[in-house]
Amino acid sequence: MTEDFIHGLCDFLQNSHSSFHAVHLLKETLLAAGYRQLREDEKWQLKEGAGYFVIRNSASLLAFRVPAGAVKSAHIAAV
Repeated sequence: MTEDFIHGLCDFLQNSHSSFHAVHLLKETLLAAGYRQLREDEKWQLKEGAGYFVIRNSASLLAFRVPAGAVKSAHIAAV
């Protein structure tokens, strides 16, 4: 791990006083990285290679990227 990563992680943890704070920080990070927020009550129009996320009850967040080309494997991480 790089020193920048460790400092970024520490900053995130210090500013995530609750799951609501963590979701807000993750939302801002994902938007800055070009991800698009989706709503559960709308039909999704997903594009290859694009990143998306869904927030539920302001306290949980699911993010994913649609693969470009054939799918060879899937990776899931949960915290």
